[in-house]
Amino acid sequence: MQEAGVTGHRSGNTAGASLTQRHYDASCFVGRGGYTLPAMPRVCHFTGVRTTTGNRIRIRGRAKHLGGVGTKVTSCTRRTFKPNLQTVTAVIKGTPKRIKVSARAIRQGLVVKPLRRKYAYTRQLQQQETA
Repeated sequence: MQEAGVTGHRSGNTAGASLTQRHYDASCFVGRGGYTLPAMPRVCHFTGVRTTTGNRIRIRGRAKHLGGVGTKVTSCTRRTFKPNLQTVTAVIKGTPKRIKVSARAIRQGLVVKPLRRKYAYTRQLQQQETA
């Protein structure tokens, strides 16, 4: 049985694919801020930034502008770039929830944290009743 939106590494079979080889297509996600995600992905709740892949390139030689004969690539290895995700408690649709958020989203002010003390809520209610 195949899960919705989950495919194996190079084929549609999910039975033989390990957790590191699986990737999720766009049908798993509803949109920014309103994700319906699998269990614990490395995805920012607000910006959608996730783990990306690239190359680690090893170079030998000296650059021409430094007086050398030029540089040559000696190896090219696949690697992953992981986002700086933090687990925070934020107010989502009026209720506090623990979500994974990138450090960039925290700096931009996209995260609204709940009040720490309960008497702050009651103080607000008392002010509204008297007004």
